[in-house]
Amino acid sequence: MPQAWRFAQTQYDPATAGMVAAKLAGWAALGGLGPQRGPGLTQNEAVQFALFLAVMRSTIATRGEFYRVAVYNRRGQFEGVEKLVTIPTTSTDRFYTPIVGDEPVPPHGLRYREAWGALNPDPRWGKQLVLAIDRLLTQIAQAERGGEVPAGYEFPPPGETPVWPAAFPIAGIALIVAGSAVAIIGTAAAWRYLDPDVRVRAAEVAAAARSYQVRLENARATGVMQPPSPLELANAAAVKQAASEQEWRYAAYGAGAVVGIGGGAALLGYMRRRAA
Repeated sequence: MPQAWRFAQTQYDPATAGMVAAKLAGWAALGGLGPQRGPGLTQNEAVQFALFLAVMRSTIATRGEFYRVAVYNRRGQFEGVEKLVTIPTTSTDRFYTPIVGDEPVPPHGLRYREAWGALNPDPRWGKQLVLAIDRLLTQIAQAERGGEVPAGYEFPPPGETPVWPAAFPIAGIALIVAGSAVAIIGTAAAWRYLDPDVRVRAAEVAAAARSYQVRLENARATGVMQPPSPLELANAAAVKQAASEQEWRYAAYGAGAVVGIGGGAALLGYMRRRAA
């Protein structure tokens, strides 16, 4: 069954996600010169990077126009799913948990193409990024797993302070996660070995998606969509290749996997089981 039909609730730590992004970028710079076996991710690193990708996926799939949230009353009872432009942080009567990772693959209609297609590396740029993220998450989930961290691959190295991007969205709160990220969250592994191709793809897709996410967020705030960044242009071919692979995979699953569940009966059933 496609991973888009499964859910998990977990805590998002943007600092760890940023460290992983920095680590992957460093390995990607080595290209084929790096070791074939050894570099990889701990379970916590893999989960936080998966959440980072899932958050970006949601922003891209919704054009940055809204958040989808699970709503709870003050007694912790689930009340339903809503779409909000901003997530309230001061309410004492209702509480909100963002839901990420299972939005339908765009474009949903002509409006999506017409809005910013001419400004992107490809008229289907949003769709390609969403599919590329799904493909990358699947590859990380399917990576060879090990029972311990290989010697010499601790991160950050002893005595060093990692550097990560400051502008990570939805920081330090619980998320309800769906889609391909759930396969990583739900399968524990002390270590996931990442081959050079996956390391490079992770850096390329994450960089392009983050750049586009920033453009979407700025467009929502200003009403003006900026041209694609150099990172998006440089990684467009890699994104397109990953998207093409995932599109074929979804074609094998059937239309339901591409459309997604978008807060339907499966999600409501999951939330009610948690509340029971």
